[in-house]
Amino acid sequence: MSNRPEYSVCQFPDPKLDIGDHEYVRRYVMLDEATAAFRHYTSNVAARMGFTHRVIMTDGGDCIVCEWIYGQGVTWPMRERQQQEGSDESTEQQKAGAKTAGGKDAG
Repeated sequence: MSNRPEYSVCQFPDPKLDIGDHEYVRRYVMLDEATAAFRHYTSNVAARMGFTHRVIMTDGGDCIVCEWIYGQGVTWPMRERQQQEGSDESTEQQKAGAKTAGGKDAG
């Protein structure tokens, strides 16, 4: 992650509202400010009621860092990938814990 002000947060209204395409709520800010804004705009009243349909946070290369969609929650990074990475780590921890104090593999 960068320590430069390069992150942006954009919200998209429900298309049925016909009030525009999108709105940048933060532009070129530090990661902590962008993260706080992302959390705010995905949990405020408009998000809970469905007026906000989508919120994204992008980096300086305009790549999506996080995405939230009404009714689905955070969709990027994908939960399956996060769970897979977490289970890979726990498998490695289990393998490391399987060795006994005598250096023998318990498995």
